[in-house]
Amino acid sequence: MENVVQDPNSNRVRMRRASHSDAGVITEIRDSCWRAFYKDFLGESPVEDILKFRKEHPTKRDFEETLYLILELDGEPIAYASAGSLPDDPKGAFVKGIYVKPEHIGKGYGTLLLNALKDKFGKLKLKVLKDNKRAIRFYEDNGFKAVGEEKARIGGHLLDSLVMEWTNR
Repeated sequence: MENVVQDPNSNRVRMRRASHSDAGVITEIRDSCWRAFYKDFLGESPVEDILKFRKEHPTKRDFEETLYLILELDGEPIAYASAGSLPDDPKGAFVKGIYVKPEHIGKGYGTLLLNALKDKFGKLKLKVLKDNKRAIRFYEDNGFKAVGEEKARIGGHLLDSLVMEWTNR
């Protein structure tokens, strides 16, 4: 999958399927987002605990089982999305994450990635931390509805999360 799209700021943007060679940049983007945004509602110490827990780069097997999309701006990776299969719906996907480098937030890049997932799958499901108001607003603005709540244990911390869903059916 490779698309070249024009972003709202008229910069050249390229979306492509990621490979295992992108594992390091995916981890770097994810970690920069956790440090920039999650510390506001979790605190710095829990964020660092979680990042230690999640320190591993995605493995070769992860890339076989999960769709990773990279968004590049002028050849530099600035965002990614990942989605895996839904056990109860072969045409659906579980969104594992959409991360945009902090300096590129609010420019439509997350929406580009999310729309690419919507174009590929008929149903999307995800979990988002309940205190992550920015992400919840983003998903609601893009047609997701809260369908439940769960506790998530990440890096030794028990966190409240919302289960959200979007469907085109």
